[in-house]
Amino acid sequence: GVLQRCRERGGSLCGGGASATALLFATPRGWGASLAAYATSGDATGDRTAVVGYAGVLLAREGEKA
Repeated sequence: GVLQRCRERGGSLCGGGASATALLFATPRGWGASLAAYATSGDATGDRTAVVGYAGVLLAREGEKA
């Protein structure tokens, strides 16, 4: 799952438990995920030497708009 992939790649995920729970809820119901927005702290500061990423993801039934 998402937490294992994060560990394997040496990353971290704030709210990882909540994210994993949402995906565990959505997947058997046939819900899909779509990326609403993505940005990094480097977008705001211009300093890209060490960044934090932020993503907004929408979950909805396949074929429906979130």
